[in-house]
Amino acid sequence: MISGVTIHTALDTKLQTQSKTAVQSKIGVNDIEGALVVIQHHTHELVSLIGGKDYKKNSFNRAYQSYRQPGSAIKPLLDYAPYLEETDADINQLVSGASYCSNSYCPKNYSGDSYGMVTLRTAFAQSYNTSAIRLFEKTGVETNFKYLDAFDFKKVSKKDHHTSSAIGGFEYGMSPLELTNAYTPSMRKTINQHVPLQKSPTKKVKSFINGKTAPRRYGTNAP
Repeated sequence: MISGVTIHTALDTKLQTQSKTAVQSKIGVNDIEGALVVIQHHTHELVSLIGGKDYKKNSFNRAYQSYRQPGSAIKPLLDYAPYLEETDADINQLVSGASYCSNSYCPKNYSGDSYGMVTLRTAFAQSYNTSAIRLFEKTGVETNFKYLDAFDFKKVSKKDHHTSSAIGGFEYGMSPLELTNAYTPSMRKTINQHVPLQKSPTKKVKSFINGKTAPRRYGTNAP
């Protein structure tokens, strides 16, 4: 008689090996660390997770234990999705990309340039900070965060309910696994019946992601 525990996993061993090689080759031999998470969108299964360059030497798994400010990766979830949902705006609607300053808070666009009126499509694709903040303010801090609550980010709290969060300025932020998981609902087109479907406030952002203008890809240190 055979006894014991049977573990079912969606881990793709080939992809896991490729992911490990990619992390090690991109980061190199310096002291910089990193993590990688891959979720299969159509099944919502976690197929690859790398917690560091050499996880065997350190039990700290950066893929789900490390929390960092999300940077521009938060904009579709916290700025654009709530604004599109609340206003039913067209992606060609105009928003200012000019300099922004409120009291002593004066964030810049990554290029340092000030832009005039641009379409939501352009502001999104170019990741203009000042445009994102203006959309965030139009929708309202509390309304924006009600949408973000659907993703159950563990360390997001009331302390994060301020304007700088619109461009990723959180107290603790998110783990790579949390952020990757948050993007999964907006990307999936079909869901297996056995996979629980979480509320997705990002359905209208698919107009950008699947449209003619694709957004830039972001890391936590990207603009």
